[in-house]
Amino acid sequence: MIEKLKKLQQIAQNIGYNVELHLKNKEISQEFIQVNFKDNNENIQSCSLLFSPLGEGLQNNDIITFYYHLPFTNSNLTNELLALVFYMNGRLPIGHINIQSEKTQLRYNYIVSKENMMDEKSFKEILAIFIGEIIIHTQIISDFIQKKITLQESFAKIS
Repeated sequence: MIEKLKKLQQIAQNIGYNVELHLKNKEISQEFIQVNFKDNNENIQSCSLLFSPLGEGLQNNDIITFYYHLPFTNSNLTNELLALVFYMNGRLPIGHINIQSEKTQLRYNYIVSKENMMDEKSFKEILAIFIGEIIIHTQIISDFIQKKITLQESFAKIS
């Protein structure tokens, strides 16, 4: 899988992203690449890509999982914020916002053939969409949490 991650790393670097390869070690249970980018406020953000373990019936395919941890914890969760997240999930072009017990993340699983992997053009498109989702939706969530916008204003920005 490291060679496949290196291929994705090279593609992302070729389109201008700063990308780091993290290898499995005592602290890291699985190798992944970290793609760094700037948000609308010029802050450095990053998303992670890794090859997820395969489920039953997927012997001929790999699953590339894209992750981004959203800028809030479940201690910030209110019924309104939950409503906003559910509303967003219904409108995301790819992936979903996953709420777990201690973290909230934007996640997308992409299935690729083990033989053909993913072509460069498709990977570039998917990465651009995923990063675009991060930039747009985290700003809306952040503005909502900071009470800069109301729930209805948040919905309007998403629609």
